[in-house]
Amino acid sequence: MKNSNEAAKAQGLEPLNAGRGSGSGSGSGRGSGSGQSPECEAADEIVSKDQQELSTDTAHIAQCYDADSSSDPKAKEPDGMDFTKWIFKKGKGSCSVCSAALKIKFGAKCENKNGDCKHCPFLIDAYKDCDVAPKFAIAHTIALEGISAAAFNEDPKIIASFQSTVATTLGVTTDKIINILANPTRRQLSGRGLAAEGCRYVERG
Repeated sequence: MKNSNEAAKAQGLEPLNAGRGSGSGSGSGRGSGSGQSPECEAADEIVSKDQQELSTDTAHIAQCYDADSSSDPKAKEPDGMDFTKWIFKKGKGSCSVCSAALKIKFGAKCENKNGDCKHCPFLIDAYKDCDVAPKFAIAHTIALEGISAAAFNEDPKIIASFQSTVATTLGVTTDKIINILANPTRRQLSGRGLAAEGCRYVERG
């Protein structure tokens, strides 16, 4: 395992450390004379955390990236590296920790501000799934009065109308409202020995 930026340079991994200082930080390798903007320094502190401890002969690893160069025969030649042959993966850092910091460090504000950083897009892409909206399901129950559960479940027009109303209320398309089913309920009227029949609509989608 390599424990210095000099070792990283010998491996042909120097580009991933571009813009960093002499390594006075605790594992991040960031120095006080880096010449970076405060924003870039802050992003680098997050992204490159533990880089010196985690990197190996064939992989440049830090909190927010894992760049495996073992498939590139010219990985140790700074002018001959082919990043399309490298395998870029997420580091141990989560989306909430790394995604925004990666975009800053390897984006147009910092290391790729001149548009000539060949490895930067690959590093950012490793966390691209962080930008995908999470999928989720909601179970929802609505109480209806004036119609029996049997009448509701047996009438496709009523179901379709209800589906459309719920979809409009939630701001989604009707195909997202599924598993529509009315369950019978009995509600006692206060002070009287009568029961009012209604239905409880259960929607899961």
